[in-house]
Amino acid sequence: MGCLCLMTCDAGLAQETRAAIHARKQSEKAMSLAPSRRGKAEKWVNLARGMVYQLEPRGLYPYLDSAYPGGNITAGLGYRGLYGDTGSYDIRGLWSVENYRMIEASLKLPEIARGRLTSVIHAKHLHADKVAFYGIGNDSPENERTNYKYAPEGIGLTETLAPVRWLSAGGSIAFTHFDVGGNLFSSRDAPAGLHTDPDYLIGSVFAQVDTRRSPGYTQTGTLFRAEWFHYDERTHTKLDFRRVDVEANQFIPVLRGNQIIALRAMASFTSVEDGDRVPFFLMPMLGGGSYLRGFGDFRFRDRHRLLFSAEYRWTPSKFMDMALSYDAGMVASRSSDFRLDGFHDCVGVGARFHTPSAVLLRIDLAYSVEGPRIIFSSRSAF
Repeated sequence: MGCLCLMTCDAGLAQETRAAIHARKQSEKAMSLAPSRRGKAEKWVNLARGMVYQLEPRGLYPYLDSAYPGGNITAGLGYRGLYGDTGSYDIRGLWSVENYRMIEASLKLPEIARGRLTSVIHAKHLHADKVAFYGIGNDSPENERTNYKYAPEGIGLTETLAPVRWLSAGGSIAFTHFDVGGNLFSSRDAPAGLHTDPDYLIGSVFAQVDTRRSPGYTQTGTLFRAEWFHYDERTHTKLDFRRVDVEANQFIPVLRGNQIIALRAMASFTSVEDGDRVPFFLMPMLGGGSYLRGFGDFRFRDRHRLLFSAEYRWTPSKFMDMALSYDAGMVASRSSDFRLDGFHDCVGVGARFHTPSAVLLRIDLAYSVEGPRIIFSSRSAF
């Protein structure tokens, strides 16, 4: 009997000891609990994103972007502040090593109808005096490049109605003065618009379906946008025309989203009345970091264009994508001139460093029949 009692007491003591140990461990765990900490990589990415895109709504911020294609390395400053309860203003400027200069300002008025209707007043001045011109047409020769000055400035208003998050429509009106010059050709062969310095009243209407996570970076969703422009030339130089731009993007995740197939198709068409012409500096163009990447900036231009792009992206880390790309595009003076054997194409490989909603740095190595090109950009190709 005494032995049985002793065994029972020992078992109870052991059980009590185990309970005490468990309680002590739980207490220690509770005392050591703390919010999860971001890794160093995520901290640096978020800091860089804040610097580039100015997540905070107010204050001075560094501004990294392109003043205009071909300007080379560019940097600047911006200042953003609040206007009313839900409005904001933003003033920013850029200066490139090629002496390209850009100043722009925007004023977003307070929202109407719970944010469904937005109004933005915008103004911009640009000066670029080394813009590439290879001639007009799909067969313009690479070795006949020359440069011209392109210096537009203007002010406008854009109204956007978004009844639901993924659907929007609206329009804009703007007045823009274009200062264009350069010794491109003799006066007899000069392209339409050279040395005319026209003033334009530009009106547009657009509609857009956008189910992407973010315009800056996405792995899923669809974008479809169509916009119609009317360029009303006010200085009577017979340069009135109309233009239609259409673009469709599709992002398809595969293998649990670790890989993405990105597709883009876009087209631009212009039309004129009898006697009018489209100025060369407002023609649809191909070439550069986002449009036919294996060719130089503004390599091809004419009254109409078609462009198709595809990327196969995979994600070796949370903040980095690798990509294989293919672009094919063509310009034409008439829409009936588009043909399969007239497309210029290029292939490429690249890396994108990004946050969940924006690309911070894109590096592409693209190759075409005109050789390799390296592209650095702070924006996604599409």
